[in-house]
Amino acid sequence: YNTQSLKQPLFDMKLDVQNLSFKEAFNAFNTIKVIAPIAGLLDGTFSTKFNFAGEIGQDMTPVFKTLDGSGIIDVVKAAVSDVKIVDQISRLTHFEELQNFVIQNKRIDAQIIDGSLVIRPFDLKVGDIQMTVGGSNNVNGNIDYVTALNVPAGKVGRELNTRLGSLIGNEALKTSDRITLNLNIGGTLSD
Repeated sequence: YNTQSLKQPLFDMKLDVQNLSFKEAFNAFNTIKVIAPIAGLLDGTFSTKFNFAGEIGQDMTPVFKTLDGSGIIDVVKAAVSDVKIVDQISRLTHFEELQNFVIQNKRIDAQIIDGSLVIRPFDLKVGDIQMTVGGSNNVNGNIDYVTALNVPAGKVGRELNTRLGSLIGNEALKTSDRITLNLNIGGTLSD
């Protein structure tokens, strides 16, 4: 805590947290509520080593838009279910296994830049879907993620296969074992 400027005091924090519940973290820490609101929707635990700094307000809470830092988030276990944006992806793609899945033992590199949590792309597998997920969410609640879904060619459904066939040719589609769908995900977690 640095009070050289009483109008804009600064803080610098190093976290080393082991096996904390996502929901407990969400309920206990305003910073988690603001920069990582998905924590309130996950069942499970995580560990983290994270360094961050910024200005602190007169009410002794961080001025979120001034936060900068970096670290790792080790997901011990996270059950993903009833997450509206994930449900929308499942409905859009007709991949039912995306409605409920578990992430285990996953290390995620992250940064905080001007109050936005930036998640470096990481890989995970849900059933026979290989996914790469990365992006950011900011202090206003907006999210901006890219998700690549690599799926067996036969899984994408007749309608999408017809569209892909018209774009790349039916023969090219027939010889493909897997297809990658790139999804841009924006908005907020609740819409």
